[in-house]
Amino acid sequence: MPLLQHPILLLLVLVLGFVVMDPLQMGPLGDHEFRPVKHNIAPYKQVMERWPRDNESRLGFGKLEFEDEVFGPESLEFDALGRGPYTGLADGRIVRWMGNDLGWETSKQVCAKGIDSTTHKQWKHEKKCGRPLGLRFDKESGDLYIADAYYGLLVVGPQGGLATPLSTHVEGKPILFANDLDIHKNGSIFFTDTSKRYNRVNHFFILLEGESTGRLLRYDPPTKTTHIVLEGLAFPNGLQLSKDQTFLLFTETTNCRLMKYWLEGPNGTVELVADLPGFPDNIRINEKGQFWVAIDCCRTPAQEVLSHNPWIRSVYFRLPIRMTYLARFMGMKMYTLISLFNEKGEILEVLEDRKGAVMKLVSEVREAKGKLNHFFILLEAESTGRLLRYDPPTKTTHIVLEGLAFPNGLQLSKDQTFLLFTETTNCRLMKYWLEGPKNGTVELVADLPGFPDNIRINEKGQFWDPSTRNPLSQSMDMKCILSLADPNDLLSASYGMKMYTLISLFNEKGEILEVLEDRKGAVKLVSEVREAKGKLWIGTVAHNHIATLPYP
Repeated sequence: MPLLQHPILLLLVLVLGFVVMDPLQMGPLGDHEFRPVKHNIAPYKQVMERWPRDNESRLGFGKLEFEDEVFGPESLEFDALGRGPYTGLADGRIVRWMGNDLGWETSKQVCAKGIDSTTHKQWKHEKKCGRPLGLRFDKESGDLYIADAYYGLLVVGPQGGLATPLSTHVEGKPILFANDLDIHKNGSIFFTDTSKRYNRVNHFFILLEGESTGRLLRYDPPTKTTHIVLEGLAFPNGLQLSKDQTFLLFTETTNCRLMKYWLEGPNGTVELVADLPGFPDNIRINEKGQFWVAIDCCRTPAQEVLSHNPWIRSVYFRLPIRMTYLARFMGMKMYTLISLFNEKGEILEVLEDRKGAVMKLVSEVREAKGKLNHFFILLEAESTGRLLRYDPPTKTTHIVLEGLAFPNGLQLSKDQTFLLFTETTNCRLMKYWLEGPKNGTVELVADLPGFPDNIRINEKGQFWDPSTRNPLSQSMDMKCILSLADPNDLLSASYGMKMYTLISLFNEKGEILEVLEDRKGAVKLVSEVREAKGKLWIGTVAHNHIATLPYP
């Protein structure tokens, strides 16, 4: 039957043709030659069912620092003297934190033209001014090595100044998207080149197409040559050598997975470490040899359908609809988790901020300068606390009691025959005898309705004991206590997406030990996590602050 005889059907066909062809280039692809391929990605349901959750959304207890002082601090690094953090900015500079009095100083720069070129629409300027991503110090020489998205592998001496290019080409062709790096003890520098087809400005096409032209490269300083170690990778991103340097880990962002490449033993082989619930960015090691992985959590069942069906992607992303709305239609809830793995790929810890109230596009976490240790004592219900006694004449300290669960307040009785102390984790008031027939023994004074803190005596010899009321039943896990906290509710649904973060800690067997979440959404879109100075340092490629979370 001719379509002209059915105007409504004809109109529908014309509208469908207009939508699919997108002649006005209103959709995210514009006039781009879109060539989608099938992703090699693990099933959504399988990954999400095994992934641990941070039900307390503990990452929400982090705080933003250096707001409006830094823009796009992708990677965070500390020098051999522990100074820093150093971070690379969207204007091509490397800056160093000098303390509260001096603030940030420009320590090094990728390109002199990049100074003061930062804008919130930085993409147009990046190629001109450079975009430093991964940073690593050679702890012996003091040189800082930089993976710059446009200028390749660079180095700056201890005195700072303009960066010197080391590797801009491999096998005669330019390196389009240097992303992260690490330095081997033999001097070799491993770094990722995210794509042979697209640079950072066009990184979305790498993800949307599922193309796998990325590479792991190695630069050899003595010969000044660059070699291809691995190729055919789907958005290789973060990179980290193991503590003994027998292997390195790297992330494949498109395929949502953490991979291991052996440098010794089964040399040259690659194996899967973990399938991830979102899109990973950088990896950083802590002093224990464990690995923090930053993950932007956007995976949905709809996204899985698109990943396995290139023809649907070809039609869907040509619709004359903004990318933000297309993502919303896919049910994408963008949030971030930070995971800690051991050398065997076991999950030790997961930190989440499920509503992303602290940060978006987080890139790195460092552990330094602990502040909130009491939360972890409570969460673990650990009992390594002690009651100590210092003896001034001999200047010695003695252990009176040990194996206590968060011993907190302490008060001697009026006649000093005993003392009272609180165990916060176990919600109880305890007595330790100093004299009499019970000398050296401990007894329960009272079970309390909440978490006790200090104790103070009054003139009558009575004891004041403040407690935080615990509305939870005693049968519940201690990890539930953080749900009592109410951090700032910053519901930043950026671009119409619901964004929050989790950070995970894995042990060496890949077992999940810890999950931190911020259900109000303080941290979003993490790209890298570093552990230094008692904090988790969380960087972001797209925002004007660094987030920190005291840890452990």
